[in-house]
Amino acid sequence: MNRGQFGPSGETPIWQEPVRGFYTDPGQFVTLSGLDLLRSVLEGGLGPPIRYLFGLGPTSVEPGGVTFTMPVTDWLLFPQGVVSGATLSILVDAPLGCAVQTALPPATPFTTAEISLRFLRTVAPQSGMLTAKGRLIHAGQTTGVSLVEVTDEAGRLVAVTSTRCAILPRVEVPWEVVEQALKNPPWLREPDWPSPHPYERPVAGEVLTQKIWDHTDGLGVLQSLIAGDLPAPPIAHFCGIAPVDAETGTATWKMPASEWLCAPVQGRLYGGAIAMLAGTAIDGAVQTTLPAGTLSVRWTSRCISCVRFHRTGVIWWRGEL
Repeated sequence: MNRGQFGPSGETPIWQEPVRGFYTDPGQFVTLSGLDLLRSVLEGGLGPPIRYLFGLGPTSVEPGGVTFTMPVTDWLLFPQGVVSGATLSILVDAPLGCAVQTALPPATPFTTAEISLRFLRTVAPQSGMLTAKGRLIHAGQTTGVSLVEVTDEAGRLVAVTSTRCAILPRVEVPWEVVEQALKNPPWLREPDWPSPHPYERPVAGEVLTQKIWDHTDGLGVLQSLIAGDLPAPPIAHFCGIAPVDAETGTATWKMPASEWLCAPVQGRLYGGAIAMLAGTAIDGAVQTTLPAGTLSVRWTSRCISCVRFHRTGVIWWRGEL
């Protein structure tokens, strides 16, 4: 396998495939409250591209509370053979933000400003379906705060997370536009897709054997992955996330900013995807310091602040101790 190539020769990477998904209808955004907009998404059964990539979707919506689920598939595995805490950002960012959204009036945008995660249990491939229940703590004029608890299929608490959302000024829309949107609500249906969704497909990539970990330190493993001397893990084949540079105490990772990682707003990446990359870079920086025989360090908490939206190209993130 060539350096940076995450699939058999001639095979199109998942992130370069035609994207699947639906975005928030502008007419509904300006006419429905946040709660009613989320209820329409739940009833319609449709979602943005990130839903079709990971299997992430809502299961309940109520004032001040939302629940999302996401399956733990082998696609999510890193070289260590576990689902990293960073990957949980994909699951929790949706209920964290949507819990705040339930309190917002029509035409009111918001964005994640900060995510804090506290990990209580390792997520293994046998964890089944993860459930994230979000609860609104506060919604003011400019700031929203919410809390999410994540449990595995056995009902065990996996993580507790919280967020601070920036509530942006309400979008002023002419009444004529609102009136037209009320008269012509969108009518969408799930198409007959030509193949299973990415998370439902047979898994590509390999988890490293215990023998490799026993005889190679963390820095050596990362450098071998970068050079292509070790096989890329499933998560690299799934969304293209990969290390590109590693020295003692630092690690740089990249991930294609594909439309598959978009949130309900077209052209804007899902905040949980950016948080996953940031957390992975932090994990990589720690890994560069680990001796042979140590697969990973179990984090107990992490806080990631978001400073801007990301739209296209490739995202790079450097972790440093």
